[in-house]
Amino acid sequence: MDARFWRYRRVLITGGTGFIGSHLTQRLVESGATLTVASRSGRWKLVPQAVGARRVRQLQGDLRVADFADLCTSHQDIVFHFASKIAGLAYNSEHPAEMMAYNTVLDLQVLDAAARNGVKHFVYPSGALVYDKDAPVPAPETSSVTGEPVEACKGAAWAKRVAERALSFFQAEFGMHTVIARFSNIYGPGDDFQPETAHLIGNTIRLVAHDTAPEIWGDGSQLRSYLYVTSAIDAILRLVETGWSRGPINIGGQVEYTVRDIVNMIIAISGKPLKPIFRPERPTGLDRKLLDITRFRELTELNDSVPLREGLERTYDWYCGCKPLDQRP
Repeated sequence: MDARFWRYRRVLITGGTGFIGSHLTQRLVESGATLTVASRSGRWKLVPQAVGARRVRQLQGDLRVADFADLCTSHQDIVFHFASKIAGLAYNSEHPAEMMAYNTVLDLQVLDAAARNGVKHFVYPSGALVYDKDAPVPAPETSSVTGEPVEACKGAAWAKRVAERALSFFQAEFGMHTVIARFSNIYGPGDDFQPETAHLIGNTIRLVAHDTAPEIWGDGSQLRSYLYVTSAIDAILRLVETGWSRGPINIGGQVEYTVRDIVNMIIAISGKPLKPIFRPERPTGLDRKLLDITRFRELTELNDSVPLREGLERTYDWYCGCKPLDQRP
């Protein structure tokens, strides 16, 4: 991170009290940037030192409302738009309309407000779910994003696709510098552990911590790669510092594990005598999900210095120690 680049820059982080947003806020608090953090909840997950900090302003409200989006984006140099409705496979599968409508309205409202307020840099975290369900593996950025996405995530996928296309229009019309980072499977402390909305790692850690056998949907042979959240933050900051604005760019881990191995690894970390329950009737998503990060590596090195086992240990320890057991999400 180049602290000289960020010092005194006016930066808005939407969703700045959430998972990735909290880690980004923490990093930029230390850089000397002047921060505005916007969120609906107003509850800090990870950044107690930001509360009351001299260069941090916190705004609470709904960014789908035009006046609040205008207030947040006014007088900003850079917008990191991390506010979104994110959910696990089950919730996505059961609520495609909600996921599409909520995120599309949110994204377009913030983007339009930023353009009207003359924001020059807009950073958007897209995701691997934008690719067609039959995309090649590993998927390069040139893979199709106009066919059928993975059925279980179709609402969220189309919302991301709409936002990506809108960003290209706003870049052309307003001269806005845009960064579209297609993330895949980011995890770490502060992740979502709610029963309805958590992903694989969050759900498994919550269940194991509460002495409950975790579930594996399908036979557990699905392959996944994960990237620790601090590595994702390093990557997106580097993209802004280097002036990247040449279309979407993939950011994700490159070491693959089966879902079964990931679940068993978390159980082993806990030291508890639990065995997973297999649910073959539940949706499993893709058999394999991996991004081609050649484009990013040509720009700068992606240094994922946290192996999965170590990252899972940190995340499990954070969850178990962040608050009393009966108050955990």
